[in-house]
Amino acid sequence: MRMGKRSALVTIAAGAVAATVVGWAGVTFGVSTGGYSTSKQGCPVYPDANTFLGAYPGCHNAQILVTDHSGHTYAEVGTYQTGQDKNQNVHSGSVMVTPNGTGNPYGNPNGSPYSSPGSCPPPSSYQSPQPGQQETDQSCPPQGAPAAGPVTGPAVGATFDTHWQPIPPDQCGLESIVLLPLNYLPPPVGGGSPCTLDPTKWSLPSQAPTVTPWYRTGTPSTRASELVLSGGQIYFGGDDNLDSGEHDGVDGQYGSGNAYNGPSDGGSLSVDWQPVSGAESLSSWLDAISGVGSNSGAPLASLAPVARNPVPVANAGGGLCADGVCVQAYTNQRTIYRGGGANGQSQRDAYNYQGKKWGPYNCNSGSVSNEQACQSPSQGGTAACPSGSNATDNSCGANYYRQQEASKVTSEPGVMVFEDPDPQGSPALPPQLYPIPAAYVGTCGVVAGGGAVQAPSSPTNGTAASGLLSTNQAGQVVAADPTGC
Repeated sequence: MRMGKRSALVTIAAGAVAATVVGWAGVTFGVSTGGYSTSKQGCPVYPDANTFLGAYPGCHNAQILVTDHSGHTYAEVGTYQTGQDKNQNVHSGSVMVTPNGTGNPYGNPNGSPYSSPGSCPPPSSYQSPQPGQQETDQSCPPQGAPAAGPVTGPAVGATFDTHWQPIPPDQCGLESIVLLPLNYLPPPVGGGSPCTLDPTKWSLPSQAPTVTPWYRTGTPSTRASELVLSGGQIYFGGDDNLDSGEHDGVDGQYGSGNAYNGPSDGGSLSVDWQPVSGAESLSSWLDAISGVGSNSGAPLASLAPVARNPVPVANAGGGLCADGVCVQAYTNQRTIYRGGGANGQSQRDAYNYQGKKWGPYNCNSGSVSNEQACQSPSQGGTAACPSGSNATDNSCGANYYRQQEASKVTSEPGVMVFEDPDPQGSPALPPQLYPIPAAYVGTCGVVAGGGAVQAPSSPTNGTAASGLLSTNQAGQVVAADPTGC
């Protein structure tokens, strides 16, 4: 990142503005969010390792997809990832429309861009691991690269490149320019270290932009009808590689090989619809509501599925996580992160900190030294990982903190703010506010506090009395959840 460490709330405030603007277009604003996916971006599982200097072909830092629920892609448009070795601005991308649903997230009409070893990033793109360490992000084709075949049937698309790098490497990147005014606000909204912005030093284009169109012919199919019958999704995802090539994901060193979750910061917007299956669920919802209404002894817990997904025929939502702070809003329950379940929890809501084991403040994926902090007892981390094959050792480092997380970390319908459950998250607020107090308001009740703000204990010991009010074991006030969802 070119700019100094910014306030987490600077990023969140900008994200809220973006969510509002996009919302006018009919899309609500889900790298611990319930929608962002490296595969949907056309990326492998380690797209932004902090020691990777280059860029993966077909990997996008911003992407829009239209897909059905069987995984067929009908439209794609996005901008390509840039390398951190050159501090490049976003300058190229792809677009395709495939009515037969044979598109792919790479934006490549030939399918996977990794058709030969020569298409992978060269070895010089990867920094050498430190003595006694292993990196897990080097393979060809890259680990977890989405499977894709060539486009068939009628289709049209193009790749484009502006060939223009106006901003010098020692100035603000694109994302930083958008956020720069907020840095001058007082803390906690602002207070970051502003970067340099001097447009008089920017360069003019040295060559014309290029657009390379392509098309395919063939027989149209009726597959697009699945978008109406079985349902589909409109997806938008973006990450902090947009900030002039930032790479800040784990690379496997110091016990981080199992903690990958894409880049540390990012978010997504999505709208999903499932008319047939949703109508079936709606029928059962109405039966459950009718049963509770006609039988005063019927348990309210039977309404939990309704509270988790009140509008089953369609749902929308999104959110973002940046500098350790996550802000999200959804109309249904979503799984936003997956841990190892070693803490005994099969599921927890992200804003409910009960059972959560937090890593040290400096433990994150921003750099190799931050990965070391995860397995540094002097910084509150685990014991040091054994030398040698430690990349996937779950007893130490960032792997340990992912392993100690619930198997599924979920969000519920409503609006919520919480500390990023991913050990890759790098908190920007002072250590005294780590983890940040959480807040949730929605169909599954109200939760507030925890972390730096502890509520007084209650006699119910973490279980809401009749769903009204209690303090859980993480020091959070939990209220108005009679269904127990």
